[in-house]
Amino acid sequence: MGRSFVTAFAIVVCSLALVGCGTGQLPVNGKVLVGTEPLTTGNVAYFPVGADGSNEKVVARGEIGADGSYTLYTDGKKGALPGSYKVVVVANPPIDSANAYAKSAPLLDKKFSALATTPLTVDVASGGSAEKYTLTVTK
Repeated sequence: MGRSFVTAFAIVVCSLALVGCGTGQLPVNGKVLVGTEPLTTGNVAYFPVGADGSNEKVVARGEIGADGSYTLYTDGKKGALPGSYKVVVVANPPIDSANAYAKSAPLLDKKFSALATTPLTVDVASGGSAEKYTLTVTK
């Protein structure tokens, strides 16, 4: 075999490998419900099981919309890597601009807002529907 054939073969193999590679992220869209009603504000974060939160590039995050829906992004790209996750949901009540010292009732049980106490877990895998990523929380 000639040197040019080996070089051409290597280029073809590398090109095919690059075409087959993507980010590896899968789309994750879901809803957050408080009981049966949508949570209308807040954020969702998926932490890989075993992660301590220090590697921010693998944490998938999304903002909760007015209808309770969310879409995850990891390191600025839409989706989450396949795997098992602990899920944190944070939702703060709107600030009363007329009274900075006013107390308002919390929107969620505080256990959902900390990685150490959240009971929410999700497995991200191909073929996941929005129902698969529905999160139910309590007050």
